[in-house]
Amino acid sequence: MPRVNVKDFGPIAEANVDLRPLTVFIGPNNSGKSYLALAIYCLSRTLSGGQTFVGGWSAHFGSISSIGFTEELLKNTKDKLKEAWPNANSLPRRRVKVGDLPEGVQAILFEATQSFANSMSSNFAGELQRCYGRHIGTLVRQGSTVDTEKSLKVGISDAENGFDWEMQSSGKSVITTDWDNMLSQRTIDFRDDLPSYSFFIDDPEFFLYSVTNDLNLPIVARLLGRAHYMPASRSGILLGHKTLAGLIVGQASRAWLQPMEIPRLPGVVTDLIQALLLFSPDRVAGNRPQEVVDFLEREVAGGIVDLDVQVEYPEIYYENAAGRFLLHEVSSMVSEVAPIVLYLKYLVRPGQLFIIEEPESHIDSDNQRKLARAIAMLVNAGVNVLITTHSDYFVNQLNNLLSLSQVLPRRRPRRTYSRNEILDPEKVVAYWFEPGDEGSTVQKLEVTGEEGIPTFSFTDTHSALYDEAIALEHLPRLS
Repeated sequence: MPRVNVKDFGPIAEANVDLRPLTVFIGPNNSGKSYLALAIYCLSRTLSGGQTFVGGWSAHFGSISSIGFTEELLKNTKDKLKEAWPNANSLPRRRVKVGDLPEGVQAILFEATQSFANSMSSNFAGELQRCYGRHIGTLVRQGSTVDTEKSLKVGISDAENGFDWEMQSSGKSVITTDWDNMLSQRTIDFRDDLPSYSFFIDDPEFFLYSVTNDLNLPIVARLLGRAHYMPASRSGILLGHKTLAGLIVGQASRAWLQPMEIPRLPGVVTDLIQALLLFSPDRVAGNRPQEVVDFLEREVAGGIVDLDVQVEYPEIYYENAAGRFLLHEVSSMVSEVAPIVLYLKYLVRPGQLFIIEEPESHIDSDNQRKLARAIAMLVNAGVNVLITTHSDYFVNQLNNLLSLSQVLPRRRPRRTYSRNEILDPEKVVAYWFEPGDEGSTVQKLEVTGEEGIPTFSFTDTHSALYDEAIALEHLPRLS
């Protein structure tokens, strides 16, 4: 998994985060946990081409492949190709290593790769603005000064692939790795139906787009995998999305008489609403984490969560032994768990990233423990998970599952936990977000099988409450 770094971003002064199959963000409110989680979601959408797949259907919001090559670059490329590649048809027909191409052609590819990096910056800046619902300039940490100019930086790196990219809010894009050497070892697979390599000389735009994408997309697309985001306000969105859709339809009917005003919503909210509208039991892709879905419905929700698409507008329903109910008729706990269940049924697949803000919201302590067990099962099913949490119940349950990894297999309490719930410490990383006058700092916590995730923040709170209770006992009482 890659490393993500940010500087002067929202409330965060600086953070360097290594992602693992289970990444946990802990810290007080307004310390930047959701800011960083949402930035990672935006990175994923940028690197994976900005597509949301719902039951085999895709909605495209702009792709990283939309590289903006200037007219000057295209013209220069054509002239340089003619000069540098006079023997364009003397190379093998199918597969060619970049390092075997003429030096002039390699130079063109390296220049085009920088354009690719700049396009990543442009697309990522657009994703940030879309998802946060704010101009990128407002995301810069207040009071921060970088090179005498307010700016923010977001970067992602992957040591295994030698990839290192950084975007600045000033619009600059920087590749700081030895990109040339990495690129020279890559192989290009040319299409069989091309008449000859000289075809590229006559169509330099095709050459730049096709070859640059072939070289770069395989690297960037696998850095994070496709991501799905579950905001903390999920239950409210679920309960209100039908009303919002009705409002827009109602305004559309009057658009002939007066200008239509569409409410502005953060992209992370519209992504969830769009998913709800496009979910369909008829389009369920394979390889879903069915064991986790069954566990959540059986042990946490206590019933089935699904969609009724036989009505005019898709309805989310909950069904248990007492009958079938619409979402607004059930408890807040079911409303919180329902979107997680639906995403696991219709969207989230192994190899992808599932980001969940505050999974413990509106859930009692016992069900928080069960939800933590479901998260562990999800990780062991191959889904990468990132959570933000304030819950000591949730973290302590994860710690019990980490501790189980150190117990002899024959001594593990099989009646309580399945082997699919045991967490490998190597798969878990945790970070503590510490607010400060100069912005929040992010500290990596040491996670072990013996100690689990450090819980000093929760312990401090418990100690303070205990000390206060003892002090109150010794105060004079009313007669």
